[in-house]
Amino acid sequence: MTHAQKLQRMHQHLPMLGIPESVFAPPLYAMFWKLGMPLAPPLFASFWSLTLLFSIIGALAFALLQAFVPLPIEEQVAAAAGAHALPLALGLIVGLGMAYYYRRLARTHDLPAWSDYRGQPA
Repeated sequence: MTHAQKLQRMHQHLPMLGIPESVFAPPLYAMFWKLGMPLAPPLFASFWSLTLLFSIIGALAFALLQAFVPLPIEEQVAAAAGAHALPLALGLIVGLGMAYYYRRLARTHDLPAWSDYRGQPA
């Protein structure tokens, strides 16, 4: 079964479980899929791959926030641990939180690995 066929079946199967499309196919993943990247959906990805992806996104978001909005603790953090410590730490927290959320939801619904997924309950 191809990646596109699995995605199509996923779009039919997961709403029946009560999982919203914004959770099983977030816009960032939809963009990756339209670009032809066969990335496993977040509910089927490993904890560490989710942590890595969402940590990078979180760190970039917080770095942009830090660049445009002066934070009151910015001077203290810059002096103590370097100017990039805060976005990296917050990005890691976001990454771990999102990975935990997606893996817990996948376990709740007993979803298999993406390589084993066939579009129906296990």
